Amino acid sequence: MDARPLSFRLLNFVLGFCWWGAIVLVILFLLAISVEVLASDGSSAEISYFAAASNVDTSGLKVFDKDGREGRVSFEEGTVLMFHFPLDSLEVKVRMMVLALFFAAIVLALFLPLVKQLREIMKTVYAGDPFVESNAKRVRWIGLILIIATFAEAISELVVYGYADATFVTKGFDLDGRLSLDFIQLIAGMCVLVLSEVFRQGTRMREEQELTV
Repeated sequence: MDARPLSFRLLNFVLGFCWWGAIVLVILFLLAISVEVLASDGSSAEISYFAAASNVDTSGLKVFDKDGREGRVSFEEGTVLMFHFPLDSLEVKVRMMVLALFFAAIVLALFLPLVKQLREIMKTVYAGDPFVESNAKRVRWIGLILIIATFAEAISELVVYGYADATFVTKGFDLDGRLSLDFIQLIAGMCVLVLSEVFRQGTRMREEQELTV
């Protein structure tokens, strides 16, 4: 019978599920895109583009409450929209495959290393000695991955929204290809870096104490 606490086993299961689940989802995503691209004849298949809208014309939109009073409709600046176009040319199909591979690579390059570091830390917890130098390095890597992911997400949005801004002509709203950062995730990554340094100092102090005993 497994003597590990239920919380530990559950967390270990979740991390393992995230690891293999991410790989399976990316593979299924790429397969679905490939089938859609190769099997489509352009009559029903579509390619979707994301865009950030601003200055949306809401003059034709109406909203009323239960008493019949008319309200005003507005959209936040940078509201995310989707454009759908027929998948009817080789150029568009290639573009769709490149975008799919690009985003799949980002997910695998950032998410899997993050989960791997957490799984390695859990192994030392199970071994009964989590306060080791290697774990301090792993916590530092987690912080770096969070920071890198923040900028990767911002650059990806800039590329996607900027492409839409430079490619499409709109009526009734403008496109906004601006850069935006997730400051909460960025601060979280910085906090993890600080904790990694505290972890490293605590590990070194414990090793020095053991040597003096």
